[in-house]
Amino acid sequence: MEVVMQAHLPEERRILYSQVEVQLKGLWDRRIIKRQGIDKWEIALAGTSQAPSRGPQKGWKPYRLGTHWGEDKPDFTSWFRTRIAIPKDFQKPGAFIELGLSPAREALVYLNGTPWQGLSENHTSVPLKNCGHLEKPLNILIEAYTEFPREPQPQYHGKFSIAEIRCVDQVLHDFCFDIQAGLETAKVLDPNSRQYQTLLDLLLEAMKIIHPLPDDPDQLRRSVARAMAGYRKGLESLPSEPGLGKLTLTGHSHIDTAWLWDLVETQRKCGRTFSTVLSLMEFYPEYRFSQSQPQLYQYTKQHYPEIYAKIKQRVREGRWDPAGAPWVEMDSNISGGEALVRQMLYGNLFYEQEFGRRSNVCWLPDAFGYNWNLPQILKKSGIDLFVTTKISWSEITQFPYSIFNWEGADGSRIIGLMPPLNYNGSMLPRDLRDHWDRIRQKNLLDDLVYSFGYGDGGGGPTIEMLEIGKRMSNMTGIPRCEFGTVSEYADRLLSSVDRSRLPVWNGELYLELHRGCQTSQARTKWNNRKSEVLLRDLEIFCSLAYLHGKKYPNERIVPLWHTVLTNQFHDILPGSSVQEVYTEADENYLKVKREAESLLLDAGQAWIGKIDTRGPGDPLVLANTLGWERNDSVSIPLKGSAQDFHFEDQNGCVIDHQVVGEGKGKSVLLSGAGIPSMGYKTLWKIKGKKAGSDSPAIKVSKNGLENRFFRLTLDSKGQIRSLLDKRSSREVFAAGQPGNQLVCFHDEPHCWDAWDIDFNFNENSWVWDQLESLEVVEQGPLRAMIRLARKTELSRLTQKIIIYRDAPRIDFETEVDWQENLVLLKAVFPVQIRSPHATFEIQFGAIERATHRNTPYDRARFEVPHLRWADLSEGNYGVALANDSKYGIDVENNVMRLSLLRAPTSPDKTADKGPHKFTYSLLPHPGDWRSAEVVRHALELNTPLRGLEAVSSAGRLPSHHSWIHADRSNVILESLKKAEKGNDLILRLYESQGSRGPVKIAFGFPVLEVSECNLMEEAGQPLKVAKNAVRLDMGPFEIKTLKIRNGKS
Repeated sequence: MEVVMQAHLPEERRILYSQVEVQLKGLWDRRIIKRQGIDKWEIALAGTSQAPSRGPQKGWKPYRLGTHWGEDKPDFTSWFRTRIAIPKDFQKPGAFIELGLSPAREALVYLNGTPWQGLSENHTSVPLKNCGHLEKPLNILIEAYTEFPREPQPQYHGKFSIAEIRCVDQVLHDFCFDIQAGLETAKVLDPNSRQYQTLLDLLLEAMKIIHPLPDDPDQLRRSVARAMAGYRKGLESLPSEPGLGKLTLTGHSHIDTAWLWDLVETQRKCGRTFSTVLSLMEFYPEYRFSQSQPQLYQYTKQHYPEIYAKIKQRVREGRWDPAGAPWVEMDSNISGGEALVRQMLYGNLFYEQEFGRRSNVCWLPDAFGYNWNLPQILKKSGIDLFVTTKISWSEITQFPYSIFNWEGADGSRIIGLMPPLNYNGSMLPRDLRDHWDRIRQKNLLDDLVYSFGYGDGGGGPTIEMLEIGKRMSNMTGIPRCEFGTVSEYADRLLSSVDRSRLPVWNGELYLELHRGCQTSQARTKWNNRKSEVLLRDLEIFCSLAYLHGKKYPNERIVPLWHTVLTNQFHDILPGSSVQEVYTEADENYLKVKREAESLLLDAGQAWIGKIDTRGPGDPLVLANTLGWERNDSVSIPLKGSAQDFHFEDQNGCVIDHQVVGEGKGKSVLLSGAGIPSMGYKTLWKIKGKKAGSDSPAIKVSKNGLENRFFRLTLDSKGQIRSLLDKRSSREVFAAGQPGNQLVCFHDEPHCWDAWDIDFNFNENSWVWDQLESLEVVEQGPLRAMIRLARKTELSRLTQKIIIYRDAPRIDFETEVDWQENLVLLKAVFPVQIRSPHATFEIQFGAIERATHRNTPYDRARFEVPHLRWADLSEGNYGVALANDSKYGIDVENNVMRLSLLRAPTSPDKTADKGPHKFTYSLLPHPGDWRSAEVVRHALELNTPLRGLEAVSSAGRLPSHHSWIHADRSNVILESLKKAEKGNDLILRLYESQGSRGPVKIAFGFPVLEVSECNLMEEAGQPLKVAKNAVRLDMGPFEIKTLKIRNGKS
């Protein structure tokens, strides 16, 4: 091609490049051949907090385009409607029709009653060339929305500023994107390179052909067609750059299930985004789209059936990809192990039922770190590829790999993939090239997925992205680009990668950011823990009732799980959403509690009615859902006089009890006294007093408490001055350092208020030691209690310090009216232990982390996640901290600090304000955490025994019984439920101490067959059943799932 102009200097080439940019701007305007305004509109104000709907039937008024609407309120919805006819002279060969509409930040357009496309700041045109509505009048209905409140508060009123019909010339449209793609590509290239200079010459030559722009549209179209043909032919001669691989371009919209909006608004975001995707698929046959989160599909199915039907059609065509197995993109640090199993189980079962396929990908691009046992959960759920980008956000160290074998706590391995750029990618060539350049192992990874599109209501990929993307298939200086789906890419990668060449990452994927998310919005975390425990108990009770002929209510239990799993989304449970999200979460948790408790009591009565409860008094059944015999206490409501009764077991032994509580809230505390593993024991309440055991008394005064395990002494401020472990004759706390200090830290991170705790938060702290009162409130045979109260100018705390006759732990039952701002509250325990590492519970296991700050890697872990316990042990002694709802902690040298509350002000300015109730426990112990059975103690704290009233009857079951028992203390019976398919029962168990060995599982009901299965409940190897028991070999931190075919009693 003849060179248009010789530009020998870089400065001259920059000028020529700018000339092309200017000329292109003029050509963009000429794309539109004709335009006609749409002026006649009606409006109906719907108000705030609107669920998906099809618009109001009344309340319509005329609306003048360009005027404000929405009453200047956030979260406000208005509806607009009109009726138009497309002018016949707009319907030209070689042209297409589009509507230009800009009514609000987000909106959904209905054409003739069908949801057609979403609108946003990124999507303001609605193409109609294939909509089939051009010959007849078109009814347009628009649902427009201001947005949720944000800080600082913007103007919330809407303004419908643009409404017009456009006729767009297809040739000019295509040529403009040709030139735009070339200009953007040139920005990637070295201005002194042959590629850059040749590309610039091609751009200049193409513009020379059409300039000056002729006034006649037909003449302009002909000259543009000639310029485009020459330009495209010239591109074929551009020299390629060796070493560039391939990018698989997949459209995507990362929709936070809730964040700066509530769940109801997310339902509408699905309608807007998914309709936009489907609309653009009509015009771009190469377009492929991948969308995660089955919950979003369920919303769409429920509220937008027309959209959902089209999604299913595109899935059948292979153009829409339901990718990412989890029910939502959940947090994996706070969610319990069983909950993570259910994320995969219910997510992939939904995909299988709705689309006839499962996903083998765990797509979690934005969650805030990933626990060490996640590879095992994924592997045993049929998931082979884990994808995230979030670890690249770490502030201190840089993760070394783009692709790796991620090895979990049990040794399971899956492939981990970390695309370097954001999950909401643009289609700018510089980003495509940057995505490739940042790959760390190009010798192992010559094809990488690249997700592009606006998220969170932005509507996914735009016309501009798709137009540029299809021009990147063989552009110089850019990796070869090809549209595809995440699932296609995963299958290709998994079948081609040489896993033996991949490096191994054995450990958690810790995000060096967002550490405050282990503590923010404490009420939601408390609700989550209680819901997980309740659903576990519910399924066990229903399974036992099922064994005795009662229908298993799976159709009512699964929706409860869905609610809990949805609230484990990575911006809900971690505490980084707006206030409305937590109001909604509280309501949903309450519904779960009421429904689950009702189902549990109903199921309990079904199997309790089979027990022989005949005896000397009123029967009471104590139920134990944990997998070992328990001797801790159980609380039941007090009925009748507090003095004229006692309790006996089946052997006539008197069971110690203690009346506790104050006023009308009194209850009876009963000694568990050997309640069988995952079983029950019947007691009888008998009139008249009768002496119980001669156990040593528990001593209590305002100065401290003492039982057979500990002698605890308080100082004048109510802090623990001394704690003597009588079993080891050992002082627990370091000399001169009180225990259970409540320390406040000024907590104002440099960014991401609800998310972050900065590394230097220690610099400004004060002890909350102002004592308002201290009194003895309980003393009895089973427990003793001191209650103290503290206050600040804004907040008040009441704490009960409790010791027990039968449990070697000290509980701190705490109630706080928390009204602080930007304060982090920790309970501090400076223990007399020296160890370079501490141990923290994670899902189905435990992990060790350094207690020193030697390396940048160690320094970055100044606040870490854990579940129910953390332990610091030296050779022959240790101290554990257990909790019933706290997830953030730090252990440095000998100081353990449990995070209790935060007080961030954004995005929820009321975050954590108000009442809180929680318990944490101190567990000093001889030996290490394994020999002290810390796991069991923490589970007992979180899983109270249940006392159930019964009536005297001659049932077939004995008065005490164990349904399931494991003969090794390190093997935990995690869950018992009915299989999702078929009539078998599912028992899940795991090894909790990092040990290896055999275990015998004995069943207290007839068992016909047992087979080991995966977490998707698909049966595998059958096990030998002998004497109603099976034997298993357990590896360290291994999860096993058994499918049990039973002979119903």
